Amino acid sequence: MNKKKKKSIISYLVSGIIVLFITFNLTAPASALENSLIFPEGETISKLNHAFEVKVDNGINSTISIYFDDQSSYEKTIDFGRVEALYSTENNKKHYFTLVSRLEGSGTLVNFTVLEVNEGKLNEIYTSPFYERASYDMVENSLEVTYPVLNDEPGIDPQETKTDQYIYGKGMEQTISKERSDHSTFSIDSAPGASLSMANPSPSEINRILTEEAVKRNMPPEIVKAIAYQESNFQQHWTTVPASIRQGCTPEKAEINPNYLAWDGSNVKLGYDCIGIGIMQVSDWRFISDKEKREQYVDRLKNDIRFNIQEGLDILESKWKYANTMHTDGKTLVPAVNDMDRRFIDNWYFAAFAYNGMLSRNDPTANGTRPYQERIYEHISKMGLIDVTPFPASQLKTNVIGSLLRFEKNQYDTARPLTMSKSQLKPGDKVFINEENARIRSLVNVDSTLTTLPKGTRVTVLSNQPAYPNTVYGQYVFVPVITDSGLEGYVASSYLTPASYSLGGASRYETGVSISTFGWENQRVDAVVLGRGDLPIDSLTGSVLAANKRSPLLLTTPKTMHGAVMTELQRLNPKTVYVLGGEGAISPEVVEEILALNIEVIRVTGVNRYETAVSIANAYTGSAVNEIFLATGNEESPDALSIAAYAGSTSTPILLTSSHTLRDEVKRFISTKNVKKVTIIGGTYPVSKQVENQLQALGVTVERVSGKDRYDTSIAIANKYYSQQGSLNNVFFARGDIIVDALSGSALAAKYGAPLILTKNSSVPAPVSNWMNTMKDTPTLYYMGSDKVIIPSVRESLEQMMVK
Repeated sequence: MNKKKKKSIISYLVSGIIVLFITFNLTAPASALENSLIFPEGETISKLNHAFEVKVDNGINSTISIYFDDQSSYEKTIDFGRVEALYSTENNKKHYFTLVSRLEGSGTLVNFTVLEVNEGKLNEIYTSPFYERASYDMVENSLEVTYPVLNDEPGIDPQETKTDQYIYGKGMEQTISKERSDHSTFSIDSAPGASLSMANPSPSEINRILTEEAVKRNMPPEIVKAIAYQESNFQQHWTTVPASIRQGCTPEKAEINPNYLAWDGSNVKLGYDCIGIGIMQVSDWRFISDKEKREQYVDRLKNDIRFNIQEGLDILESKWKYANTMHTDGKTLVPAVNDMDRRFIDNWYFAAFAYNGMLSRNDPTANGTRPYQERIYEHISKMGLIDVTPFPASQLKTNVIGSLLRFEKNQYDTARPLTMSKSQLKPGDKVFINEENARIRSLVNVDSTLTTLPKGTRVTVLSNQPAYPNTVYGQYVFVPVITDSGLEGYVASSYLTPASYSLGGASRYETGVSISTFGWENQRVDAVVLGRGDLPIDSLTGSVLAANKRSPLLLTTPKTMHGAVMTELQRLNPKTVYVLGGEGAISPEVVEEILALNIEVIRVTGVNRYETAVSIANAYTGSAVNEIFLATGNEESPDALSIAAYAGSTSTPILLTSSHTLRDEVKRFISTKNVKKVTIIGGTYPVSKQVENQLQALGVTVERVSGKDRYDTSIAIANKYYSQQGSLNNVFFARGDIIVDALSGSALAAKYGAPLILTKNSSVPAPVSNWMNTMKDTPTLYYMGSDKVIIPSVRESLEQMMVK
């Protein structure tokens, strides 16, 4: 330490929030306290130099106001940050205040603003850049900012520091580099008064606890483990306590600043900032005003690793909710990703971003940066063995206010396929091996490999307890399975892909609810589309509206709301319900039941099914539409169902026509919306050549997608619109002769970017069989309806076609 009298401001990396603490040399004059202020959470009013009154309100967004003779001299707001300290300095007969602030998040970024004092007036003369884990030293007439050169690996004490020097009256004078002076190791047992050194739980035990606590909160364990690894290297205790903790986190400093913990002689993982505690580096103890309760909370964070993890996940949950929290300008704090389905790892991108802080250095569009959230997804790839489709950073439009990153859009979509957490695997699930030569391990000794399984092998998840790798680099779970040939063992969860999901109920109404609860589990929705279940033609065209609104499509009886549907509507709690069809299709009594839930109802209707289809299209299209799909208005035809999934994913309207003449409703829509292209779905029997000629006479480009029958047509649609995706991760199946069970499934298929294929009740049609047998991928299959709609032998045949 510099032998000159000085005071130090130190900040280091923790999970949560930066706190700067001030320390004084034992040789520092007592009067030094009169020239500095340290601000706790909440509101404070203080005096500085006997002349200035300082009001600070520290919270999520913080303010500082400085008054001289009851007149405002300076005001500043810090978004997502706190006012840490204010220092008074004199040099060459000039007077300066130095304001130190920190930003929220585990990045603990700190900066300072220098104010020149002139007859009670304060003028900003310098604002520093933001420093990560920096220490500040007031040395005579200068402020030295020392900061570590960070290694991307977690839990590594930095081996080099750099120092920027601010000289009062001259500005930023120089930048110097120096090697760390203390690389010494340290034994807990040799420390005077040290408590017993505690061992970390095994990596497998930590993996288990992180998995269990994440599952309780419906969080992907993959995200949780990656953050715990980044923050603490999966450690509740240091293996060797760094010198910076031993020498920096002293009782004297903690006495001066109550937002600071003294090193207690143990090896509990106290953060570099002397605030964060344990595996999740929890720092919320600072906000407990009652001293006894705070000490009890701190003690529990130190000694109860599960509690520490629980508190860390509460912090992550608060960041997830940022996507639903608005700035005053109507922009969300962070954008939503896709539809914010919690089960998909992709959708946690901005929650991970916010966990570290709303910082410009985490902007993935900036050059030369390696954002925190990108590191999290790298950990998932390298140690969780799961490759998540990269977030499309090129789509982001950002701006920086202060150091805070702001976003121009409230929602972004990522490329399909999305990656569902492996924690969704349940006993009895049939799954495929997705990696060549995946090891299957002994149920008795997980370290013993029985054999390897080829890619495409089908296995069934057993009810045995899972096992966990005993290494921090194995952030997956060993899942107990049995092969079709009877071999039992453990396989890494990352190597398992669900074979199928059955989304069905006792009736078409329960089937719609089943699809909704699966596809929109624990999700907030703004809208629900409600169609008539006994005459499904309106719901076929309405499925595109549902997809456009990112909402489920539910069915009801005309006169009364089905009980299961009402329960699901209450669970979803949308702002708006779009009712398809007139009062003859869905009665006023049903509407009244919805209104009683304090939900807005918008009825989308026309005098007939053709006009209703146009009204539905008008509900989500603008003044111009490039393309429409055209299908027969015959309610028994499944052609509109086959195209509904793709039409929904692209918000392309589906209109209906008579078989032998083009409806006037379609002609008006084409003219009004300046439609350039019409694609006819089905052969010349459902939509005749005469209709095609009438379309061409209107000057539009006409294409037709069809097959020999309804099953072949569904395959033709899949080949045309999904082959360009490269790989198919999901395929939906519906019964082709009774289409009502699959109506709600088209909206979910659109959400997943998956084709909807028609099959028979009791056999697999030849076109479907041929298509499946030539597929190179091993997608997850989704069956719309109960096993009476698509019987088990058909499902088994389809899944066997996936076994390569």
